[in-house]
Amino acid sequence: IVAPGQQIVSAAIGSGHQGRKSNGTSMSAPHMAGAMALMRQAFPDLLPAELKSIVMNTAKPIKDTKGIIYPVSQQGAGRVQLEKAIKSKIVITPAAISLGETQVSKTKVIRRKLKIKNITRKKINLTINHDSKDNLLIAVKNQVTLLPNEVKQIDLVFKLLNSNIENVTEV
Repeated sequence: IVAPGQQIVSAAIGSGHQGRKSNGTSMSAPHMAGAMALMRQAFPDLLPAELKSIVMNTAKPIKDTKGIIYPVSQQGAGRVQLEKAIKSKIVITPAAISLGETQVSKTKVIRRKLKIKNITRKKINLTINHDSKDNLLIAVKNQVTLLPNEVKQIDLVFKLLNSNIENVTEV
């Protein structure tokens, strides 16, 4: 996750009442600590992993000037959006899914499971959308209904395709 960390004014050591601008994780970490404290206050019954999941799944992907999304290795889940996170109605765990080694010489099918938890007092109808890529097909149940506080497990099937394989049908 990315949080504000550039040109943050903090106390200047040994200066009494003066501040100084600093950059880096030492400046963004307090923002995330505060964000997570507010999440805990908003959702006191959720586990830390569930709070983390909400923050990650409501983050805004960061794009370059051409509109291309930066890779996960540079931004994690994206920029924290606390206002959006606090309005969450569901928790999805795990927060992220790894497909492991993705260089394949033949078609590879990977199965994963997600848990979706309704954290409201109302019934929720969800439509699950996903983006498939040229060499990655995703099969998932598109509609899910959750009663208040209900948890359902969703099966995901990822089909990784070798770019040399032709005429492959969807999962």
